[in-house]
Amino acid sequence: IFWLLFQLWFIPIIIYIFFKNPTKLSSFDLYSAIFIGIPILISPSLKIYFYAKDKRTIKFLDNEILFLHKNIVIESIKTSELVSIKKSYTDYYHKSQDINFIQEIVTIILFPLVILSHLLLIFNKYLFIQIINETEEKFKLYSSILVFSESAFINIFPTSSKEYMEIKKYFEDKKNIDIEKQEIILKYSYYWEKIDI
Repeated sequence: IFWLLFQLWFIPIIIYIFFKNPTKLSSFDLYSAIFIGIPILISPSLKIYFYAKDKRTIKFLDNEILFLHKNIVIESIKTSELVSIKKSYTDYYHKSQDINFIQEIVTIILFPLVILSHLLLIFNKYLFIQIINETEEKFKLYSSILVFSESAFINIFPTSSKEYMEIKKYFEDKKNIDIEKQEIILKYSYYWEKIDI
């Protein structure tokens, strides 16, 4: 949802460009950019959103944490194999989102856009918690909890204080770990998921 919300913010800009045409593009170029280029750019986020919507679950078992897609396990981490737990605000949730060397170079070149995307991500999380979920929850910046084993990680994003406290209790009971006292991790650049199911 956060990737999708990020791109939807560009719709008002697109409408402005379409009606005002500040760069004086020809009609053909303007229509091509808006009705061909923009849908191509947004389509990966739409595809992932509708592919995953209401199908992703995280289950907390006695000795294991599971990340599932329609009851198919994407990642599993045994509590006995936990290496670390960290806090974050990002929506980095699967190792397939890691970027390659070329993407890393592009990220450095477009660093101001990366900063903007992180600011929008924080705002989108606020929007999601406070408005879309229609809760009166106190917004928590580092609400994502990332659990790591040697070979995998799972990003847990509680959407209410109740869920957060249940997860907090789970880690206190199973590992004697207070998630609120864990280090913050910042993944500044990552890509769309490439999960084969």
